[in-house]
Amino acid sequence: MYPPVVILTSYENYFDPSRSGPSIVQPGQPTRRCVLATLAALPLAAAGLPAREDETAPIKIAQSIALSGPLGELGQAIHNGAKVCFAAINAKGGVDGRQIELTAADDGYEVKSSLANVNG
Repeated sequence: MYPPVVILTSYENYFDPSRSGPSIVQPGQPTRRCVLATLAALPLAAAGLPAREDETAPIKIAQSIALSGPLGELGQAIHNGAKVCFAAINAKGGVDGRQIELTAADDGYEVKSSLANVNG
C-alpha cells in the first residue's frame, strides 16, 4: 500500500495554528474541492459541445490581430508563429483527422477595427 499523500487544502488551513497539520488524503481519494470543481464544470463543458455535422471538415480558427499599426511587427510574428504551429499539427494529421485553417483579420491595433472584425 502506498503512503498517504499530503495535500494542502488552502493556505488558511496551513497557517491556522489550531490545526495540527495539513490534511491527509489517501491515494485515489478525491478531495471535496476536486469533486465540487468537477461538478461545477460539467454543465459548462456540456453546453460548449456543438453538434458536428461533418466530422472531416477543417477546424476554422479566426484571429483579429494587429498586422499593421504600432504593434504590426509583433502581430506579424504572433501570426507567423501560429501558422507554423498549425502547419506542424496539420503535417501530423491534424486534430482527430481534421486540418486546422487559420484566418487573420488585421485590426491595426484599433479597438473599433477589432470589434468590427469580431462582430463580422
